[in-house]
Amino acid sequence: MKKEIIVRKIKKGEEKEVLKLARRAFLGIEALSVSKPDNAMVALIDDKIVGGIIYKVIKCDKKKIAYISDAFVDKDSHNQGIGKKLYKETIDFLKKEFDGVTALVKDDNVASFKLLMDNGLKRVSFTEVVINLGLVNAIKHYFTTPFFIAVGMDFYMFMKDENVKEKDSQLSDLALFFGINLLLAIPIWVGLSRNSTTLNTTFLAYLTVLAIFVLTRYLGFLSTKEKGKFRINNGGMLVNLIVNLFGFPYMINGNWYPEKYKNEKEFKEKLARPELIKWFIFLFLPFLYFTSSPYLKEVAQISFAYLIFFIIPFYPFNYFGGGRIYRYSKRIWLITFIMTAIVLFMMFKVTLI
Repeated sequence: MKKEIIVRKIKKGEEKEVLKLARRAFLGIEALSVSKPDNAMVALIDDKIVGGIIYKVIKCDKKKIAYISDAFVDKDSHNQGIGKKLYKETIDFLKKEFDGVTALVKDDNVASFKLLMDNGLKRVSFTEVVINLGLVNAIKHYFTTPFFIAVGMDFYMFMKDENVKEKDSQLSDLALFFGINLLLAIPIWVGLSRNSTTLNTTFLAYLTVLAIFVLTRYLGFLSTKEKGKFRINNGGMLVNLIVNLFGFPYMINGNWYPEKYKNEKEFKEKLARPELIKWFIFLFLPFLYFTSSPYLKEVAQISFAYLIFFIIPFYPFNYFGGGRIYRYSKRIWLITFIMTAIVLFMMFKVTLI
């Protein structure tokens, strides 16, 4: 007999229990970043807390926004419909009590973003946040949530009295991918501005690496014969800018995402395929360093650094593709790791790149 799931507001004295359960549900950095549950909804079975959604109240002039910071279900209680009911009743409650509901979700976390979208939230651009909250309040929301450091994540929004427009333009996102990445690298361009030859060479090399990054993922996605669109992840741009300040062009993520996700081994292979093609091409790009062309040498050095990011399967670097490969096959991921390590060792040993 299926046990009844009760969803209600957190009670005083349950904070430590909820926090412990939340941190158990996440790994590494994500576990440490779980918010103190001052405001939360919890799911219970037989009077035992088995899941929860922690939210933060943000005042934006006359509007009050509920930002969903963490949502989790105890690992021992999966596949019982807890998450579905928890999201529905929590968002229904938040819609009644607040003027808007927002959330950040990792790009491939379909379990979370589908539940958000099924309950009325839409995936939006930062421009849409400005339109609905105003520039000052949008900036306030940006810095009072992890929006500014949430690399590889998308922003979701619901507004009670506004018609929120979903981010749904593949061409504009493609243009933004190149435009924003080049703009975020302004500190690098300024640093190189005294030497126009070096500036032009580095600019063109970075543009080339961005194009290869997008093109290889596109070819891989085409091979899957899945329907989908390109989109950029708008979280964490401040992190990208800060890294650029230290002289390395650290890109925001852009990828082709399928319209429908499936919890199947075959589908996980389809998600991993574009990343494997991209990784394979980038595996050989560092060897361009042995050419006589300053432009190709620059392409080699930038590609060399990105190759390291491509094999890291854990947040905050997993969105570069390592996470998809790791989830599909740990054995194949290990092969990519070993081959990458060999290339990196060769390049360090021979060229001190």
